[in-house]
Amino acid sequence: MERVAETIGAARVVPVIRTTESGLASMAGEALIAGGARVLEVALTCPDALDTIAGLAQKVTTGAASVSSVEMVERAVRLGAAFTVSPHLDPALLDRARELGVIHIPGTATPTEVVTAVKSGATLVKLFPAKELGGPAYLRTLLAPLPDVKLIPAGGISLEEVGEYLEAGAFAVALGSSLAADGWGALSETMRRLVDGLP
Repeated sequence: MERVAETIGAARVVPVIRTTESGLASMAGEALIAGGARVLEVALTCPDALDTIAGLAQKVTTGAASVSSVEMVERAVRLGAAFTVSPHLDPALLDRARELGVIHIPGTATPTEVVTAVKSGATLVKLFPAKELGGPAYLRTLLAPLPDVKLIPAGGISLEEVGEYLEAGAFAVALGSSLAADGWGALSETMRRLVDGLP
């Protein structure tokens, strides 16, 4: 589990694949890998999410996002997910992931939720929805009294803001729709530019 956390921290950017079109998630993952992505999240809301995770997990560290139940954790891990992510904090998900030998990254929005997540065993904690909560300024304020927490902001973050979040103390930054702003066909180039421009 420590190795996965280290890989996420070293990558600094975690693309989150979310689509309603069957077959597109796998194509997007391949394009992002070609552009230099070292870690990926695949939202379980994608129609072919589990098959996509199984395929991509053989190439890069791949996690399952939008996890909302213990059963989802179990299915994703069985197919190769190295970590799971939820938009909310549920200690049961943390416990089951730990039993299966993987990291679960719970979603939090307040100092109380962040501390509760850490006390419940979270190694990494998602800050969601980061933009609506106040962006890099909120992240910096949150980390002032909690400097040892490894926070991963997600939600509404643009490519141009990645550097600001990292400078504010983010352990890594999760990016979704902003990666596809120039179209699905430009994913590889967009990812490459992003990786090359990381501070």
